Amino acid sequence: MPAVQLLGELDTVLNGLSSRMREWYGVHFPEMGHRVREHSDYAKIIIKMGDKENITAQGLMEMTLKKKDAERIEEAKETTVGADFDDIDMRIVQEYAQRTLDLYQYREDLISYITLVSNEVAPNVAYIAGPVLGAKLLEKAGGLKRLGMMPSSTVQVLGAEKAMFRAIKSNARPPKHGLLYQHPYVNGAPRNRRGNRARSLAAKIAIAARADLFSGDFIAEELVAQLVDF
Repeated sequence: MPAVQLLGELDTVLNGLSSRMREWYGVHFPEMGHRVREHSDYAKIIIKMGDKENITAQGLMEMTLKKKDAERIEEAKETTVGADFDDIDMRIVQEYAQRTLDLYQYREDLISYITLVSNEVAPNVAYIAGPVLGAKLLEKAGGLKRLGMMPSSTVQVLGAEKAMFRAIKSNARPPKHGLLYQHPYVNGAPRNRRGNRARSLAAKIAIAARADLFSGDFIAEELVAQLVDF
């Protein structure tokens, strides 16, 4: 699915743009960086408030920042080591932040599209894996037909092909999971239980893919209920 590939490329681009945005505005107000975790929120602050002197705790809380972080940011204005920006400097930074935020908003539109297609093509897989991860699995497998014919052991390590090749070549331990690590059922588990959870999740996704491919029956809720809490 081209949209899934685009999402991955877009995430890479956004990480680079966001890092540059933080670095640039950080020259003006470096203390704000570690208090605003989301890149999109950081961009919104630059666009709406611009100069650090315009930043207030009330304004930040209206933009959904926590009260503690908002107050600390406002306090930091008084002792900041940041440099002043001329009007033209600030305008360019704000335009840059706006372009970056536009891409974040487009990313949300892209995710909505992927969700729509994933739910339509493979509703059982989308329900269990989540629509975006489900779409990634379909893309990596080469389509629903190929995913539906895969054993669960292969589904478990989809996306970890390079690690699997290195393990075979060096007689090391094979990877316990690939793309499935992105699922909260796996990444939310203690490290020593992630392999078991990835195996259990892969088994349910394999069954879900076969249901989507052959019968079309919606059995995902039943499969999710069978996931073991290792």
